[in-house]
Amino acid sequence: MAARHRVWQIVAASLSVGSGCPRTLLVHRHTGFVRVQGSRFLSSVPRDVVSSEEKRKEVLAATTGLAQGDKFGMDRCFTSADLSAYVKLCGDTNPIHSCESTAQSAGFRGRVVHGMLYAGLFPAIIGSQFAGAVYVSQSLQFRAPLLVGEPVCAEVEVTGITKLRHHYRVTFATSCCKKGEGSALLCGEAVALLPITDPSS
Repeated sequence: MAARHRVWQIVAASLSVGSGCPRTLLVHRHTGFVRVQGSRFLSSVPRDVVSSEEKRKEVLAATTGLAQGDKFGMDRCFTSADLSAYVKLCGDTNPIHSCESTAQSAGFRGRVVHGMLYAGLFPAIIGSQFAGAVYVSQSLQFRAPLLVGEPVCAEVEVTGITKLRHHYRVTFATSCCKKGEGSALLCGEAVALLPITDPSS
């Protein structure tokens, strides 16, 4: 019996159930199933036990290590060499990225970094933070240009977590801004599938 209970992790105690008797909410370390101590195993939190959004978030935070509002970031400064390498890979030869005078004629102060180059910082952050993550979607809204040599800070913020059968579907608010400035150059939303892992490992 003792060996059986070692695979369960306490995520909430003293919950009011039914008549108001205190119970303990447990999460199975291997399956992610949730149960109330003394009740049958369940694949989701029972409504009469944990009906509030706060308790749902508490369970997800315990099983994923994530909570809404968690932020992850990366700083980068793109050089002329970075843009040349990107052009060789993607074939975008628009001269506003390579020619100073063309960029200025188009209304920019200097050569512009490819938008998709610094948008690539979002999957870089998510992929490096969560091994095995699968990118599902990414929306982008470009608000201002980033010039060659300007330092940029990219950030992703957890805005939603949903447990699926084999993954967690996590939504992130994504944004880029010039380092030291508050206004966003680029914003959007990313969705990724994160693998369910054993929290004890």
